[in-house]
Amino acid sequence: MNMNDYFQAGRETTSEHTLHMLSHSSCPNVRSRVAENPQTSAPTLEHLSQDLNVEVRIGLGNNRNTPIRILWQLALDEHLDVRFNLADNANTTPLILAWLSADDNPYIAQRANKTIHALRTLETKSQHTGANTMAAKTVERTLRRMLSTKERINKTNALQLRHLILEDGFLSKSEKKVVQFAINNDLLDDSAFEIFLDLLLDGQTREQQDKAIA
Repeated sequence: MNMNDYFQAGRETTSEHTLHMLSHSSCPNVRSRVAENPQTSAPTLEHLSQDLNVEVRIGLGNNRNTPIRILWQLALDEHLDVRFNLADNANTTPLILAWLSADDNPYIAQRANKTIHALRTLETKSQHTGANTMAAKTVERTLRRMLSTKERINKTNALQLRHLILEDGFLSKSEKKVVQFAINNDLLDDSAFEIFLDLLLDGQTREQQDKAIA
């Protein structure tokens, strides 16, 4: 194998023309690297989709810029490894993953379902994190608004903030930072301090319990 060709085939700085030339290499490892390269042009990827080497077609499945038509072609590929690679790839489009989840081969179907589940879990966590951030910003804005009318937070205000923080049932990391900020910067009178400190300690206790259960 020509190592220079191999390294060139994998570089994103390699020109489209050179990548097209390398896609005709007699070495399958070089062609596979071209297939994976996100800078490879659509016509070259189309050429490689007809490659008889399995690793080259697997490389196409790993390329985030491979056209959807070629990905469908790979989802119907007769070689199990090509379909399994697509099923295991989080970048594979949801529709193709759904198709592969019903594959005749149980290993491919299982892998596709596992990838779908992982993506849904990641999406849920992302949405949850976004909601927590918005909740923390609401608490922070409320805290600032209260402070704008008085020098420190009193017990009544602290109870209002506590209710706002615990609306979703727990103290998020972002909300915890707001609580710690108020405590550390002496923004609370004695009664309010006790409420915020209790909130912080209760949140820490819950975290420890959750870790123990996990």
